[in-house]
Formats: sequence, C-alpha cells, structure tokens
Amino acid sequence: MDQDPILLLLRHLGGPLGEEGSALLALARGWHRVGPGTELFRQGGTAGTLFLLRRGWAKRHCNLPDGRTQVLDFVLPGEVSDVAAIMARRHDHACTTLTEAEVGVVHSDALFAELERRPRLRALLWWLSLAQGASMRQRVVSMGSRTARERVCGLLWEIHQRLRRVGFATDRSFHLPIRQRDLADAAGLTPVHTSRTLRALETDGLVRLERDSVRIPDVAALEREAALDDADLFLDGLPDDFPWRLFEAVHQPMQNGNTDMERAEF
Repeated sequence: MDQDPILLLLRHLGGPLGEEGSALLALARGWHRVGPGTELFRQGGTAGTLFLLRRGWAKRHCNLPDGRTQVLDFVLPGEVSDVAAIMARRHDHACTTLTEAEVGVVHSDALFAELERRPRLRALLWWLSLAQGASMRQRVVSMGSRTARERVCGLLWEIHQRLRRVGFATDRSFHLPIRQRDLADAAGLTPVHTSRTLRALETDGLVRLERDSVRIPDVAALEREAALDDADLFLDGLPDDFPWRLFEAVHQPMQNGNTDMERAEF
C-alpha cells in the first residue's frame, strides 16, 4: 500500500491535513511488530500511551473477575487505541492484538505538547473519540434490541466501511483475519448461533464467505438489513459546519508533570 492507513483515515475524517498527519506519526517512538495475543494496555492500568495501529487487528474488551470477557469493539488498520483514556489517565478496558500487528507508541506528554500547537489535530482526535463511543453505543443497542441477523449484518457492514476508508477493503469485499469466535463475542452471540446466522445470510445472498474474506454482493442491502448508516457511527468525518473556532481558541499550556506514567514495554 502506497499511503499510510493512519494518514488516510485522518484525511477521510478532516480533509486536507497539512502537517498534522505527519506530526502525529512522528511522535511514535518507534514502530513495533507484535504477535497475536499481545496486550497493548490492561484494564485498570494508567493510560499514558496512545497506540497507532498501522497493520493488523486488535480487540478492545472488558474482563470480569471470573475470567469471562466481552469484546467491545475492534481496532482496525489506521485506527488508534483509546483516545478518551489519555485524558482520564486510566483504562476502563483492555486492548489485545488478534493478529500480527505493526504498532506505533505515542507517549501522552509528547502528544499533549503537539496538540497545543495543532488545533486541527486536536479536533480530529476528538472526533475519533466520538466515533469510538458511537460504535460502543451501537453495540449496546444491538445487545438489547437487535436480532442475531441484524447484529451480524451490522458488524460486517461496519467493519467493511471502516476498512474501505483506509484502503483495506474493496467496494464489495474485505479480508477477515480473525476467528469466528471473535466475531461472535463482538456480536454477543455464541459461535454456533453466529455460524448459523452467517449461513443464513449466505443463503439469502447478502454475503459470501471465502476462506478468510467476506464478499458483499449488495452493500446497500446489507446496510438496510443492519438498520445502520454512516451517521450512526460518525464514519463520514467532520461536517462542513464543524465549529473549528472552539479548537483554535488560545489555551493555557497543558500541565503533564506526572512522572509516574506507565510506559508501554516495547
């Protein structure tokens, strides 16, 4: 791929970037190749690091004391880890890679200093935080009100839309490198129920599963079946009437004197 997926995502969200995208990438203190099952941050840990995912998939999940876990969302190529937690200074969930991945590590003190100088980058990261929250809200709606068919359609449609904006999917297909169990966990279904639902969607011509890829003959039909659209998930990017002036206001220098920040062990 010729262009960095992180830059493609930022450009998709906010139009021409100027130096904002390259400035964010430059903050990464090295890029690391890690294997599946690598914990990027732990639930309850201090949030002192932002992770940029250039390649691979990860999951955001909550763990219960008895070992049960719930997948909240996936982190896909071009996306970043928990943006809001950097401000809260604490992770309320964990993030673990599902595949081999290439990860950039940005420490919060360097990020805050750069955000002081770049209001457009502040706005883009704020919008990414909104999108992450929207995705989780739709998961709640799915668990409480949507049928299994709607849940699986919605998950596949959302993944396709998110991958397509960074060049990791075509107009009608995408690579699905994760286990069906991970998909089931994200949909709040058992693997057996998920498998049965996928077979029904294939029978109805909504999807075609081919080894580790998904083909979608009619994306609009899948979207209708899911009862979702781009606006529900903030996928379209910043609106034309976005209040840039709120982010261009003069701020007092951010104080980040906390020297006890947990550092990622890469």
